[in-house]
Amino acid sequence: MSTLFDKALQQVPKEVKSFVDNSLDIVNQIHEVLINQGKTQRDLAELLGKKESEISKWMRGTHNFTIKSISNIEGALGEKIITTPSKLKKSLITKFIPVKVHSSISSKENVWQQNSTENVFNGGLKSA
Repeated sequence: MSTLFDKALQQVPKEVKSFVDNSLDIVNQIHEVLINQGKTQRDLAELLGKKESEISKWMRGTHNFTIKSISNIEGALGEKIITTPSKLKKSLITKFIPVKVHSSISSKENVWQQNSTENVFNGGLKSA
């Protein structure tokens, strides 16, 4: 039986497989966000002004999400659903910020000095 299924699967065009994979990835991400926020599909439907049955159909994994529908979902949930590789690269860049503290600390590697009402780090910047 599995041989018959495997043969049928081999005949499915690559773009159809890609569509299903991408759709399921989006559905899984929406589901994960809902769980993390303690929300249900019913809550999402209410936030979007849709019927729960429509959201249920979307969440089966075969819905053709548009950029607009994904943007509406992101807006309703306040979280990103998809991230492009270029945005992912930007988010992984380490940013350095100056560090201020409220007490004087001295060590061989780092020297903190009292400068009026704030302490200033003299040894460079720390990553946050």
